[in-house]
Amino acid sequence: MKIIQSYWSHPDLSTRNQREFIKLNLNKYMTFALSVLRAKKFYENVELYTDKVGKNLLIDLLELPYTKVHVCLDDLTERYGEYNHVWALGKIYTYSLQDEPFFHVDNDAFICKSLADFHNVPLVAQSFEMDNGHHKYNLRKLKRQLSFFPEFLNTDSEMLKDGSQYNAGIIGGNDLDFFKNFCRESFQFVDKNLHILNDLQGENICFPCIFEQYLFSCFAHHQKREIKTLLPMPKTPLDNFNSLLDFHDRQNTLFIHLIGDHKKEAHNMCIVAETLWQEFPEYYNRIIKKYNTHEVTV
Repeated sequence: MKIIQSYWSHPDLSTRNQREFIKLNLNKYMTFALSVLRAKKFYENVELYTDKVGKNLLIDLLELPYTKVHVCLDDLTERYGEYNHVWALGKIYTYSLQDEPFFHVDNDAFICKSLADFHNVPLVAQSFEMDNGHHKYNLRKLKRQLSFFPEFLNTDSEMLKDGSQYNAGIIGGNDLDFFKNFCRESFQFVDKNLHILNDLQGENICFPCIFEQYLFSCFAHHQKREIKTLLPMPKTPLDNFNSLLDFHDRQNTLFIHLIGDHKKEAHNMCIVAETLWQEFPEYYNRIIKKYNTHEVTV
């Protein structure tokens, strides 16, 4: 089993030039570094799928210790660079390239133990997100605006019909045929709606949550595939969130994920920086030094 990570830089760079990007993202660098370094503690093979800018930042500049680097996401920028609401395509394209069992770990997720209990499972997701109002709102808004909506997303699953979905902070398994078919469905969903993506309306609307997590969830139900979760199934929408952010109970914590806006909270970023400094001081010092001295010609 190998760990894979992906970074498509275009969604970050599309609203600012490269120098501004580098100077504004110290927290992001700390998070990326801690994520890969934690993964390397438990897995020999940790591979990165990125574009030229991502390689320049994460490998050439920060020297993060990936086993292998695949520079393959620039094609996405050529095809989808002008569109909003497509940032998850880098992950989905990365899933589609896999030819052996894998776990994809988001760059804001930190493994605390081996995931060995799940190595032989066909489909694995981080957790199940019960709807707290946002998923239903998001699904309703998008159904009204999208010109193409896959029929299997009109699911008969009682678990999923309100927009509840499996979180893909960590996702993977050994059913590679399923992943290839899921990725094909996801790209088809996006491609058939490209002409309206820049006009989507709605506060905090999230099309990527639908074409990645919700489509994964509904497609598995449609294909009669079971999805195992790293965390226990929740009884309320908030059940899993406290455990996702528990940096202190390392003995009992399988992983940590700074989900959503939690990665923007100063308290959490201080804990990330402190953890990186304590566990991997060489990388902490390198990031601080490079951040303070690096110059970019735009």
